Amino acid sequence: MFNLQPHISQLTPAPPRDPAAETTPRAKLAAILGIKDRPVIPVAAQLLSRQDEGSYFEEKYSLDAGEGVQIPLYLLIPKAAAPYAPILAFHGHGPGVGPILGHY
Repeated sequence: MFNLQPHISQLTPAPPRDPAAETTPRAKLAAILGIKDRPVIPVAAQLLSRQDEGSYFEEKYSLDAGEGVQIPLYLLIPKAAAPYAPILAFHGHGPGVGPILGHY
């Protein structure tokens, strides 16, 4: 499996978190969602393709979400020097992921 950590480490770092402040809300949410006792599944990603798009690389991954579910993920990596500002773009139920990636 492919490791996303080298790409993630180039992103602008997030502010430090206080684990004690997250414990109670996270535990309550897990209980509400009915996932309190579910095992934590390590994220595993497989690189499916990599294309040079000029000023950036477009990489397509398949994430193993557990229980046999695969989630597609696209990572656009600028060729410019880091740090990068990450942008999460979620496609809807229309024409697919193409317009988000700039493929019209």
